[in-house]
Amino acid sequence: GLGQTLNFVLVCPPVGLSTAEVYGNLTPPDRPRPIGPVIEALAHDGPAALGRSLFNRLQPTAEALCPALARVRDALAEIGPPLLDGHLMSGSGSAYCGLARDPDAARDAAERLTTLGLGQVRVVTCGP
Repeated sequence: GLGQTLNFVLVCPPVGLSTAEVYGNLTPPDRPRPIGPVIEALAHDGPAALGRSLFNRLQPTAEALCPALARVRDALAEIGPPLLDGHLMSGSGSAYCGLARDPDAARDAAERLTTLGLGQVRVVTCGP
């Protein structure tokens, strides 16, 4: 099980997407991406390993449909380590989450993201 506390920074841009449109424009691969690395990172490794395994197949399609979303992705990538160990879009969009190294890193990342005016930003902590 999840034996660690995880800290996230969430960014909710002021734009939305149609879930049906995102799925309708997706071309699934011949083989799904294995979930094993994510489960292993959650169960046994720290945020850095989990951050390296984060993936959302819908993200490129959503960003193609709404290019403004790439600004959020790019901002999270620019913040990156040492504050964020990984990031991805949530579901079919348009919210993004960044996995922070610790609570202080989550707060620092949230402050930086807030100044960029990308949308609502908040910090969320999950775990024991």
